[in-house]
Amino acid sequence: MAQVYDIRKIDGVAFPLKLQAFKRDLYDLDKDAYTTASDLLVRNKVATKNKFFITTPEMKKDELQLFLAMIEDDVLVIEYEDIFDGTLKTGNFYRGDISVEVSQIMNEDNTDVWVKPFSINFIEY
Repeated sequence: MAQVYDIRKIDGVAFPLKLQAFKRDLYDLDKDAYTTASDLLVRNKVATKNKFFITTPEMKKDELQLFLAMIEDDVLVIEYEDIFDGTLKTGNFYRGDISVEVSQIMNEDNTDVWVKPFSINFIEY
């Protein structure tokens, strides 16, 4: 079976979604950088951080509400499998912007509502 690299837990709770897409960017944060007289680049790296881009599956309104409640805190402790070395790691992240679009309403009292897949990013700090 193929290896799946994605988010395992948020704040100790198992991640509830089977994602349509998962992308990881890795950023090196520099305090400063300069070039020496001999044209050598010198970087003062402070940290390496992650940014996750996820796309959710289509889901019902009640599933959406549970998921959004799971990610509403300012600090999210996310456990994920590192795609580069296969180990489980944990980091502190915050959630980026979310835009949700209703896909279809199945009845008049809005109790059976589906939302389209949407994207979110989680930024490590």
